[in-house]
Amino acid sequence: MDAVRRSVFFLWLSALIAMTAQGQIYQGKQLVQADALVNVDAVVPGEPFLVGVRLKMQPHWHTYWKYPGDAGIPTDIKWELPEGWRVGSIQWPIPLKLQEPGDIQIYGYHDEVLLIQQVTPVKNFTNSTVKLSAKVNWLVCEKICIPGDAVLTLSLPSAATNSPANTDLFTRFQKQLPGSPAANFSASWKSDAAGLVLNVTSLNWRNFRPSTSFRRLRRMWPLVTRAWNRTKALTTPFVFRSITRSKTSNRCPG
Repeated sequence: MDAVRRSVFFLWLSALIAMTAQGQIYQGKQLVQADALVNVDAVVPGEPFLVGVRLKMQPHWHTYWKYPGDAGIPTDIKWELPEGWRVGSIQWPIPLKLQEPGDIQIYGYHDEVLLIQQVTPVKNFTNSTVKLSAKVNWLVCEKICIPGDAVLTLSLPSAATNSPANTDLFTRFQKQLPGSPAANFSASWKSDAAGLVLNVTSLNWRNFRPSTSFRRLRRMWPLVTRAWNRTKALTTPFVFRSITRSKTSNRCPG
């Protein structure tokens, strides 16, 4: 069924993209406004700082997370930096779970998103002004999907010291980033003949709660919490089996 949904989505998408030579202008509206910002007012040689690509979507339209779900294309950012400078991976805020036509489940963002990356300049540059450029591509969807792109540029002075900039915006989206796992917590996926297996190990199960996406796991959770209340610590891995090809029951070994 997933393969059928994806096929329907991409056939539908291809037909709609052919209609959109003008990119992001649809029915007289600019669907996505893109700009680039930094969290400092100047670049200090050798000192990392944050850049962010902000996408503002029209109401009801959405762009995609790095793992878009049943269909979709994640936003792509390619920075052009001075020689020797480094840029980190995109820091993706936790997405919304959304439904598209054809009962397609995707993960993405409504209204506004800031995609943050860390930039590390070299220690020995002497230019008084630094120019950064990013080529950004995205797909924005509502009842139809339309691809868009932009080239965003930043011009920053260099200095021996700097001050924070755009603090409220960066702080707001940093709070939406996934948190780090607690100590002694680990999780991993693997595939077997019955489906996907989620293996979770934790010394404090009281702090672990399954997402509503894992409906079977939530139904089993009272068994796990009662076991925790008896032992106050579970070191034996708990295995949740998501059945995709058979109808055998879930297991909670240990």
